[in-house]
Amino acid sequence: MEERSDAELYELAVGGDRAAVRAIASRFHADLIRHAKAKTSQAAAVEDAVADTWIRFFHHLRRAAADPSRRLRKPESLRYWLLTTTRHALMDVFRSDQRQADVAERIGGQQTAAGQFSYQPDYLERLDNDERRRVMMRAFRQLSEVCRELLSLLLLDPPPEY
Repeated sequence: MEERSDAELYELAVGGDRAAVRAIASRFHADLIRHAKAKTSQAAAVEDAVADTWIRFFHHLRRAAADPSRRLRKPESLRYWLLTTTRHALMDVFRSDQRQADVAERIGGQQTAAGQFSYQPDYLERLDNDERRRVMMRAFRQLSEVCRELLSLLLLDPPPEY
């Protein structure tokens, strides 16, 4: 498979050829990591962005197989598509990190040197009930719609029967 062009591998991958998908991953994975590392020194962000790129690529293959109009117009530009997708995924990671930092700040959390968030439980305990509710609702509204819906389902009282 290695001797095939990017365009040939792409067409085979869209057709469901797993060996072609493996060849594409083998050919470009290191490039995607280098590209992401050139944009940030945060190892976790690099890993997340590259993983997200591959997930987006697999979704793209499924959509392209179902609808030929969704295929890359220039399959020979597969490398460029993957690099661009990595850059977009990295921006999404940074946006997500910023939203987490904003929410953490609102509920008394602090970001550690490792990029994780540490919450001060006593912060909420110092607030009266009304203020605590307001802080929590502001933080809740900062979450994505999917997260809000999931939390709402998890907090149903009584819990749903499965």
